[in-house]
Amino acid sequence: MGKQDVRTAFAILIEEIKAVIDELNKTGAEAFSKGEYDFARKIADQAKQIISFREKVEDLEKEWSDLSKVTFLASLRQSAGLLRVGMRPSLDSFRLPILESLVELGGAASSDKVLGVVYQKMRRKLTEYDEEPLPHDPRQIRWRKTAHWCRYVMMKEGLISSDSPRGLWEITEKGRSELERLREIDGTAVSKEKPEGPTAVTHNSNGVYDASESEEVPLSSPDAGDGVEIKIPPYGYYQKYGLIYVSSFIRRFFPGYKVPFVLETDIGPVTTHVTSSSRDTPKGHPFAGQYIQGGLRPWYRAHHEELLDGGIIRITCAEPYRRYHLLLIKTNE
Repeated sequence: MGKQDVRTAFAILIEEIKAVIDELNKTGAEAFSKGEYDFARKIADQAKQIISFREKVEDLEKEWSDLSKVTFLASLRQSAGLLRVGMRPSLDSFRLPILESLVELGGAASSDKVLGVVYQKMRRKLTEYDEEPLPHDPRQIRWRKTAHWCRYVMMKEGLISSDSPRGLWEITEKGRSELERLREIDGTAVSKEKPEGPTAVTHNSNGVYDASESEEVPLSSPDAGDGVEIKIPPYGYYQKYGLIYVSSFIRRFFPGYKVPFVLETDIGPVTTHVTSSSRDTPKGHPFAGQYIQGGLRPWYRAHHEELLDGGIIRITCAEPYRRYHLLLIKTNE
């Protein structure tokens, strides 16, 4: 493992610890709101311990970066069971396969699904060494670990979303542009395809049409009474993480990036927002974001049986950029 790999590993570890702390804070707040004060205090104590641990890891990361003259002898690498430099695929060799796999999977998928497709693309380039487990972690395969690091680097570059649900890999618009660039360099450029994912069907003064087939100009800001229909795919990550796909065609129908709005549903109002873009995207950007996310899991749970095989929802504007109505209008049972 080189110095850059260690720095990346530290960054990944700190990010994972932060995710655990955020989850504990959320659990503790819920317990407190329910009057479960003893449990809330236990959660708070555990969060403090993990915060202290994170600070120690951050100190170690700083200490490592200060060791500018650290070197690794080849004999030491071999005795530790590590590969010599050049004996494993580089991080960059996974960029194109990962981005391609995400597009082929509809723009977002679990890490296992993405890596399954990546493996099919990379298997002829992988050696027997790449498919061996890591000496210090037999549960991890070398090439999969490298792919995870590549995903982390691309997330920092804004090519993969940094605010997707945990375990979900998701390409951004910047990532799609990078994919086209890499394909041209690689000699595998293809004609531009329409965005993949659940289909959006719009209702307006021009009637009803399928947005995935339409060549019309994308929707502008909505008026009260305007609506869109969105197809929900069979049970999977959309239901599990409470997501509603927003294609670029209907993006302006909803408020700007991470601007809260209310969805009136049959189980009560939900405050939510459009999310999923690069980390540096400013709040309120009118075109950024690919999913409505936040507060929708209870609604999906209430309609779990109906949406096992997918369906269609209608979202109608009640008050532009402030309040909308959500209605399940068709199931694929």
